[in-house]
Amino acid sequence: AKIKNLTVGGRLYQRIADRAKLTVDYFNIYEFRRGGNRFDLPMHEADVTESVTHRINSGALNFDQLLRESDKFSAFLSLQGVNRDSYYGANQDLSAYGETSDLTYSAGVQYIRQLAYLLLAPATLTAGLESTGSAMKDEKLGYYDPENDKHFDNTLVADQKISTNAGFVQTEWKTKKVVFSTGVRYDHYQISEKTGEGDEISGNVFSPRVSLLYNLSHHLQFRTGFARGFRAPQIFDEDLHIETSGSRQVLHRIHKNAPGLKQESSNSITASLDFSREIGKWQFQLLAEGFYTHLDNPFANEYGVPDEEGTVIYTRVNAEDGATVKGVNIELNASPSGKFQFQSGFTFQKSEFE
Repeated sequence: AKIKNLTVGGRLYQRIADRAKLTVDYFNIYEFRRGGNRFDLPMHEADVTESVTHRINSGALNFDQLLRESDKFSAFLSLQGVNRDSYYGANQDLSAYGETSDLTYSAGVQYIRQLAYLLLAPATLTAGLESTGSAMKDEKLGYYDPENDKHFDNTLVADQKISTNAGFVQTEWKTKKVVFSTGVRYDHYQISEKTGEGDEISGNVFSPRVSLLYNLSHHLQFRTGFARGFRAPQIFDEDLHIETSGSRQVLHRIHKNAPGLKQESSNSITASLDFSREIGKWQFQLLAEGFYTHLDNPFANEYGVPDEEGTVIYTRVNAEDGATVKGVNIELNASPSGKFQFQSGFTFQKSEFE
């Protein structure tokens, strides 16, 4: 593969009075990647080429204010623009050029408060609001078909907008023996497609999480937790660019979400025992951990039949059954001094689509 990249950026900050700070970040990233053969030829003249060129501009603005001795207010805004040129083709294919533009943003506020006592224990309260979104457009560039002596114009593959507004609150209690945290997050997402092939999709999601750390003894800790997450429906993914399509004689692709498409949700449970001990100059740590995640309504793609123009509709649907990822992780670490540390681990994991 041939790779060429350049990153240029910087960070500036200004303290405002004694207890506030404003920070500005900006980065420009250029990256070119090409795989295949015959790099001395144009992409469509080689036998096979997979290539992408990214031009990325990213900026962020953060404001932090310490209000009193026990609370803090933060606000942030970040933007990123991506322009991507791509080619995935073989056998001197003139129709394999693509172009993608994507603008993403994230903004929000957060408040953190240290409470001396909440339910008879010292606690930390965190609350916030967030808004994220993106506007993405993907096109297959025009080309000439010598077999039919026909010129094709640019073909719109995907044109979608995604917005998610969320609010969350979380609390954490600490004692000498126990650290307990719990929180809930509410998200409202909305996805619209400008291709005219799919319906507008929206949904509301509650995501709870809870975790517990219990010091069984000076050398032994027990941890467990549950968390629920989700991925909003969206039609564009890298698999749509590299999907094998030669056997289907696909000339044009249109991507859409199926009516009533739901978010992909996950429920995850973890539990672990962590043992640490000093024997002479040696320090030992043994960790045994189990994890289990179940996916509800995982996404899958359905492919239509090419029409007379060679156009195929790719439809994102929810798979009928879910999927599970589960396993065990064991780690053993030892250190005889401050100069040496030995680490070892073993993980057994099973992933299964039902």
